Amino acid sequence: MPRPRHGQTTRWGKLIHNPNLWHLNRHSVARAIALGVFWSFAPPIPFLPTLAATLLAIRCRANVAIAVAFTWVNNPLTIAPASYLSYSVGRMLLRRNPMPNFQPTSAWIHANFPNIWLPYGIGSLVVSFTLAGLSYLLAQEYWKWRITRRWRQRKHRMHDIRSEIPV
Repeated sequence: MPRPRHGQTTRWGKLIHNPNLWHLNRHSVARAIALGVFWSFAPPIPFLPTLAATLLAIRCRANVAIAVAFTWVNNPLTIAPASYLSYSVGRMLLRRNPMPNFQPTSAWIHANFPNIWLPYGIGSLVVSFTLAGLSYLLAQEYWKWRITRRWRQRKHRMHDIRSEIPV
């Protein structure tokens, strides 16, 4: 029978058994949310965001389950507007004119792919990094606010309990 710590002797074994990958703490959750949001705005290649977020969550000591869940922030219902946003951001950064006669069909996209891939790729990177950074900061601040709020509530409860005790 293998020993309980048998798999922890290899490099990946040590990473996989890291408690931050499975427990909820402020840094692990914030990293996971940022990784998931970053990969949710990657070009829509099936299973790439989920696999990439999983591997990077292990490497960056982020919560794996949350990272995978947040790759679905950008889901099949929102992929078209998100892709258009990425293309528009890239187009503005490259100072290109919009494509004439836009049609939201796969045939039009395949026919015009040589003209849209660069703005879309650059826009995807900019949108991904921006939203990932923003989500990391928001997750950190929300966690701090929530803990501070709980401490204040606990302090008020203790004050109320002490004031009710007869002396």
